[in-house]
Amino acid sequence: MSHQRLARISCCHFGDEPPVYRDRFSSMCQELDFRRVFPCEQLDRCPSNCKKGTFSRMCVCAPALSFADSDVVWLDKKTTDLCSIALPIRRVTGRMNQQKRFSYPSDLAQFVRGRLSEMRARAPALSALDEILETAFFASMKTEEAEQVLCTLTYVDIQNPDPSPPEHVVADRWSYVRFEQPIPLNVKNLVKVSKSIDNAFATLAIYKDSNERLVIWGAIDQQGQRAAFAAREADEGPESPGLLQVSISGVGAVEVYKGYTLLGALRQGRLACGFSDVLEQAGPIQAIFQVAMKNLICRVQTEVGSEVFQMRDHWPASISGYWLQALARILLRVQRYRHGGAILLTPDNHSTGLSIKYPIRYERLSEALKRFSVHAIKLCGTEDEIHQSFLDTREEVMPVILHLDQAVFSNEQDDTREEVTGCIGFIASLSRVDGLILMNRDLDVRGYGGIIKVKEEPPSVWLAGDPAASVEKLQEINAGHFGTRHQSMMRICFRRPESVGFVVSQDGDVRAMTRVDNRLIVWEDVKLRLM
Repeated sequence: MSHQRLARISCCHFGDEPPVYRDRFSSMCQELDFRRVFPCEQLDRCPSNCKKGTFSRMCVCAPALSFADSDVVWLDKKTTDLCSIALPIRRVTGRMNQQKRFSYPSDLAQFVRGRLSEMRARAPALSALDEILETAFFASMKTEEAEQVLCTLTYVDIQNPDPSPPEHVVADRWSYVRFEQPIPLNVKNLVKVSKSIDNAFATLAIYKDSNERLVIWGAIDQQGQRAAFAAREADEGPESPGLLQVSISGVGAVEVYKGYTLLGALRQGRLACGFSDVLEQAGPIQAIFQVAMKNLICRVQTEVGSEVFQMRDHWPASISGYWLQALARILLRVQRYRHGGAILLTPDNHSTGLSIKYPIRYERLSEALKRFSVHAIKLCGTEDEIHQSFLDTREEVMPVILHLDQAVFSNEQDDTREEVTGCIGFIASLSRVDGLILMNRDLDVRGYGGIIKVKEEPPSVWLAGDPAASVEKLQEINAGHFGTRHQSMMRICFRRPESVGFVVSQDGDVRAMTRVDNRLIVWEDVKLRLM
């Protein structure tokens, strides 16, 4: 009999269960905030002296705490429903809440209700919200045809889904389609129905029926533009239907939105009210990136000329936004692969402390960002001249060359936008090979498949409480609680000051880290989307 010691539940015993089932169970434990599984000493029997029962092949117990016999959970080796496993585990771990804050869907429901109350917005009843979030949470732990469940639920009135349509309805505005028979909202049905709706283009419509039961009554289409805007791949986003949206974004990860505002999220047992916006808010990481953004601004200004560049005072901020948007989109693409990955941005082109399996020089993204910025400035300049000199003054004649310039610059901007998207997709695809992607701060790729050779551990690792890494909000953490990918990135970031590392887990969590003085600072839940 082999044994595993878990970070929160002290031990888990396996007999001769199939390896696939054993792996699924271990993976599920990790998703329930049991961050790391590592081997311990071989034992002849369960340390808590739990009695052999009908299902003696596997037992889960917590010998570190004084649990009664009723708290020992026996699992049949034939059990494959992760929900039936997670529910008793929740009962066991409930005793640990005083020792470690562990949140559940009911906690998220109360938090969301509070946020909606602060916003003076309508909200579902607390009991309904609790049921929706618990169903979504447990559905997130299941698979359908070997695929993870990823979907969005829109809480929208079954009788009056569109109470205030605009006077002018654009062609790609959302609409709804009803199921002939509403489907009861439960884990089994949600998992099945979610397979039929691509999360990138549609959402499931849920509400209470005449019997006050939650049902899936239909689907809402034309959500692709909303998803594209949130992923920074579109310049504007459409209105959002319903009172709120509940999104299953990963295993044990449920997010609640009102429009484009995140109300709250539950991520592997941790209640979160937002993201760490380290890219766009002032702090150590943005300060490091300022050098690259200023370099891009100078290159663009040189190309178009100072007089044209200064006609609008927002161009420095806009160009900085293009740079940050490109980096965020790369990380979002890596996240979408569900493979996990790491990106290291260094202040130079050296590979100190690294062994790069596939050295390359790919500099097209930085050049594409410059061209896109140049075309955007030229297009705006031409359009401003047309409006100010001819349309606003109601001139009857306008030079044809201005109209031609506008058309040319618009087409060139569209072409370079597609070029930037292609560059981003190429760079992100390099993460599908094990090892980090090495980039400089101009977003030029210097290699991929990188292995970190630094062995010296940082003297201390701290979790930031805000983008600025304010000292009063820092919390010292044990680096050993993280996996190998995170620990190695911590070592190289501390070894190479002014470097920034991003680590994307297989479950989609994104963390950023850099050295600040003599501390290695880590930010969790990095904000990438515009929601």
